[in-house]
Amino acid sequence: FFAYGLVSNVNGCLLLAMSWALFVRTRGVSPVLADPALPLVGTVLKAFFRPSSMNPKFLLYYGAVYLSVGSIMRPLRIGLAAGLVPVVRRFFDFVQDRLRCPRPLTWVVAFVSLVVFSLCCFPVAVLLCCFVLRVPVLTA
Repeated sequence: FFAYGLVSNVNGCLLLAMSWALFVRTRGVSPVLADPALPLVGTVLKAFFRPSSMNPKFLLYYGAVYLSVGSIMRPLRIGLAAGLVPVVRRFFDFVQDRLRCPRPLTWVVAFVSLVVFSLCCFPVAVLLCCFVLRVPVLTA
């Protein structure tokens, strides 16, 4: 269960990041307006937390990519998740044994870790995809 959540979050971040870069390349505008009060990564994360701040055309664009490519990727996600089960089990055992957490608290630690990992993965993926396609992350 947790391994699939991890793979699914990474997949979602990568699809969103690829859609972001492709949208900038094809439309010439970024999905969100630059916020001068925030650094670049902060503006990208703000979009993650406030999808309503995104360009509605981008949301349609991302939806199309997610429904098409995301659906095709589902068997791969399941296979990757199955392969990660031993790693996830070792993580749970480490948290439970070394940190002396009861199993319910271990699940809390795991989910918090997943959220933190996803929050780090998303802006890095956006920056990387925009770099690969040689487009700016944010446009004026």
